[in-house]
Parts: sequence; structure tokens; C-alpha cells
Amino acid sequence: MTDTCGIKAEICAHLPRIAQEHGFAFVGGHPMAGKEQSGFAASDADLFLGASYILVPCGAPQQAVGLLKEIAAALRLGGTVEATPEKHDRMIAFTSQLPHMLACAYVMSPCCPEHNGFSAGSYRDVSRVANINEALWAELFIDNREALMEELEILIANITMLKDAVSKRDADALRALLRKSRQIKEMLGE
Repeated sequence: MTDTCGIKAEICAHLPRIAQEHGFAFVGGHPMAGKEQSGFAASDADLFLGASYILVPCGAPQQAVGLLKEIAAALRLGGTVEATPEKHDRMIAFTSQLPHMLACAYVMSPCCPEHNGFSAGSYRDVSRVANINEALWAELFIDNREALMEELEILIANITMLKDAVSKRDADALRALLRKSRQIKEMLGE
């Protein structure tokens, strides 16, 4: 048995015990694919093609983990990554939850309703995931609050450094910060 939940610490705190009591293996699973739209009209047969599939064994036998890897390959997912529940939740706070929060904060600017004619790819890239299922995401944010709060603090500190450099007209500090971010992206090859 597996799941597709976006957080794992809470799931893995309970399901392995239930699995043992009822004689089945549980391996946490999280396909890294999704859309900002929901419902049947937004369905996409190719949604999982090439997507990463995170496996969180939660103490399950390696045979069960191996079976899910085989299923992922048969479904043509892009590959599997194994993680502990804690690492999964920490990384998801960074790669998924933080960008959703950033997009929501961004579109709350009074300028947002007037963006037409002034925006292109940057606006679209940053704002896309603000089209959010608020009931689902509020629950995910709260259930993963510790990891998400750590990432929010880092983001706020980074934005504050950029803001301070602009405010002080410190072009050298600003260039250094921008250079650092560019070098990180270049190093990652993305």
C-alpha cells in the first residue's frame, strides 16, 4: 500500500503500525507532478510522465520498495528518490510549499490587478501556482509548519538582504547577492 500525500512525517507516524496490525506493507509515495487547476476538466494523461517519484519506506521491507520502483518505471515516471519522512517534508517545504506561499504573497500586491500589458514570463512564472486550492494547501502548510517556517525565515532573510542593498543604494552588495544567486543556478545546471 502507498499514498500520494504531500507530507510524510504525519503519515509515517501512523500507517506503519496500522500496516503491521493488518498484515500489509506500507511505503509512502509522492509523485512530484501537479497542476494549479483541479477537477476532471484539468486532467492530463501525461501528468506523471518523467516526474520524480519520492519513496518514503517508513520501515517497509525492501521488496515492497522495489515493487513500487518497478511500478514507477512501468508508469514511465522519471525516476525514484528515497527519503526519510523528515527529509521529504523539509525538501517539500522548499521545493513546493515555499513557492506556493511566495506566489500567493506576490499576487496580493495592489499592482497585480493592473499587470496586463506590463507582464510577460516573469509574472507568469512567479504567479502561476497562486491559483491554489486553499483548503488543501492550508492543511499541508500547517501540517508541515516546522519545515515550512524554517524555509520562510531563510526567504525573508534573503529578501531583507536584497531590500537593504537597494534601500542603501549599495550597488556592490546588490551585485554580489545577484551574482551569488546566478552562480547557484549555474552550478545546478538548471
